[in-house]
Amino acid sequence: MENTKENHLLNLKVMRLSKPNIPTINPILCEKEDLPYETMSTSIDSTSLSMGSISNIDNNPLISNNGNPINMEGLGVTSMLQLQSGVIYLGEMFCCYISLNNHSPYQVRNVYLKVELQTTSSRIPLLDSEQQSVPTFNPGFSSDFVVQREVKESGVNILVCSVNYTTPEGEQKKFRKYFKFQVLNPLVLKTRIHNLPNVVFLEACLENATQGSLFIESILFEPIEHFNSKDISFENILENSNNNNNNNGNIDDNNNIDNIDNNSEFKLNEKGIIENTDELLEKIKLTTSDNIVFLKQGCSRQYLFQITPKDIESVESKNSLPLGRLDITWRSYFGEIGRLKTAAIQRKLNQEDIECSLINIPDRIKLEKPFTVIAKLSNKSNRILYPQFMLVRNKMDGIKINSHLPKLDPIQPNSIIQVEIEMFPLKPGMQQIIGLAIKLLDPPVGTITQQQQQQQQILKPTLGQALQQAQQTQPQQPQQPPKNFYEFNAVDTWVEFVDSKLVDI
Repeated sequence: MENTKENHLLNLKVMRLSKPNIPTINPILCEKEDLPYETMSTSIDSTSLSMGSISNIDNNPLISNNGNPINMEGLGVTSMLQLQSGVIYLGEMFCCYISLNNHSPYQVRNVYLKVELQTTSSRIPLLDSEQQSVPTFNPGFSSDFVVQREVKESGVNILVCSVNYTTPEGEQKKFRKYFKFQVLNPLVLKTRIHNLPNVVFLEACLENATQGSLFIESILFEPIEHFNSKDISFENILENSNNNNNNNGNIDDNNNIDNIDNNSEFKLNEKGIIENTDELLEKIKLTTSDNIVFLKQGCSRQYLFQITPKDIESVESKNSLPLGRLDITWRSYFGEIGRLKTAAIQRKLNQEDIECSLINIPDRIKLEKPFTVIAKLSNKSNRILYPQFMLVRNKMDGIKINSHLPKLDPIQPNSIIQVEIEMFPLKPGMQQIIGLAIKLLDPPVGTITQQQQQQQQILKPTLGQALQQAQQTQPQQPQQPPKNFYEFNAVDTWVEFVDSKLVDI
């Protein structure tokens, strides 16, 4: 669209450079008894038969038991070449051909072109020929340019082309043309984070949202400086493939590529059908990486990454919200490469002030024999906590506390304490250690310094100020008091009899 309606001496045309796509049309079949049989009297081409059922010739409905085609004719079995629509996906390379032509009978001077790519957040220059302008632009003369840029923002992108020239009368003229195109997301990425003690598992589900097939070449997780990552998506596949390679002693890994290059020939029978399909597929698998995934349209693939902190006791790794980014590289069915980097993947940290857990539970617990466990208390806040053991007696059944619970000392910020607790099993079989809790007490009065009391008096408003603030502010929902009661997670354990003879009875 031009900004002005006046006719210019130059003409600008823009054409996007892209590879075509080859859609396959479903065949229209008919039997010998049908009326269109005489119209479609030509027999099915042998190449179409082999192309449609190379991998499964025995189960091909178009071939009889003796290997001859049955009396069935079809239309539309072969592929049809069709130009690709103006769809471009995020991470791909946008490439366009720009032609500037002088369609007038007059000569113009000082012609130069500026091309910019305008997105929702930025304006990126692609071409500026002002420093190398064309001194004279004769009638019928044309100048061609090719610009390309990796698309990094989805949504509506606008290619802005500005042409400047001088008319024979010496008048400076300028016109612009805008070309809009839609950038779509090629992949739908869904992530799920599983937080465990000293390890985080990132589950990523990758779905193909394009109109064709994709080859996922690599998907890497780039952690931040406080973490290490490991891709455990293909561990079982790699182990199985290694075992298969070890069992097949007749395969020489050093000569796999040479054998494929020398022997990768198609063997056709009398009907023109490929006979050595299994052999060709096996050779292709030997040169294909196990990490490359083929995704059809709408199909998905799940990946799993294990993220561990470099220093378990580091405060930065414990309190860090971002974990890292995913770097995804793929190719389309014509080999066009695309790459995406996600934003920082963040996790939800446990916002509780204290973390309670039971550790060092004995493997074998005897009935009516006391045993000892360790209660681990971690202060996740930046203040001193004053914990106290509590019992939820209505939850305790098969295992109870033996004697009294110990008194706990204050826990310093970002520190851990461990306390031994003696338990007593009352019932045999599978039991739960449950009912143990922690209550956070208010700081003692003596711990509040005089300076803190003065700050509270300064911040405390007067009666008039309080009434004025109440009139100006809108009524808000009452805030919930901070949580001060934390239960230990239930732990399953097995309690066995002291005497094994009692089990037989």
